[in-house]
Amino acid sequence: MILARTKRFWLPGLGLAVCLTAGGLLLFGPHLFSSGRKEAPEDRLLRAAYLLQRLGGPAAEEKLEIPRRIRIADSTESLRNHPDVVFVLRTLAQDLSLLTADGVERAPLFEAYARISLGETAKAGRLLARYVAENPYDQRHYALLCALLEQTGDFPALLLIAGEWRERDPVCREERLIFTWVALCQTRRPAEAGDLILRQGACLGWRRDLYAARAFLAAGAPEKAAELKARAEDSPGARPEAVEILWQSLLRMDLPLRKKNEQRGPNGINQRFLKFASGPAF
Repeated sequence: MILARTKRFWLPGLGLAVCLTAGGLLLFGPHLFSSGRKEAPEDRLLRAAYLLQRLGGPAAEEKLEIPRRIRIADSTESLRNHPDVVFVLRTLAQDLSLLTADGVERAPLFEAYARISLGETAKAGRLLARYVAENPYDQRHYALLCALLEQTGDFPALLLIAGEWRERDPVCREERLIFTWVALCQTRRPAEAGDLILRQGACLGWRRDLYAARAFLAAGAPEKAAELKARAEDSPGARPEAVEILWQSLLRMDLPLRKKNEQRGPNGINQRFLKFASGPAF
């Protein structure tokens, strides 16, 4: 009698438990079992790189061979088809951060790309600085790092990185020269910026004299600036409209004030003070 009553309660209960367990395995089993598999760090990196490249941006310029098994994997498909791009970027950035901490090669580079897409410029700059210091020279990476430092307003660091770039690649590079010019001007060293462009800026053509003129104008030397501007206008291949467009663009640049005991020249005024750079000019 007691046994019969007990069966009435525990047998249906057992059946319900079995049904719930089976249903749970059907719903969550694939995730539970897949989480138990140890995925190679290189595969995780390649998946993140593949997805970042599909989203565009600087990651798309990296040349990588992505195996088909990575491209068609369920985890890749789920992120590739996810409607929330920010969620995808944050997921990739988090995984790449773990790979970076584990010392996986190229993880800092692709984490930097993910951070750039998320608007985390300062963090991306730190990651990219680490990467360029530890890996073979690549002009694209230095140019991107300089752009990030300029965007965040870290002009002393920009001056330092541009100098390291020149040490590794002494060939005249337009981007590097202009980054160095900006860093010197923004750290209240416009005369040095003008001298630098005149010495090293042959690859800029007639634009060299305009950049130098703008720097000397900010340094309080309007006569020298006018002479250089006139020379740029008379240079072979310099179209008057192109010269004027660049000159007006340079005049609109937000350059800092010089020291209080120096006389300010026209168009060299700025209401923002920045820290002095202590390093040498490059």
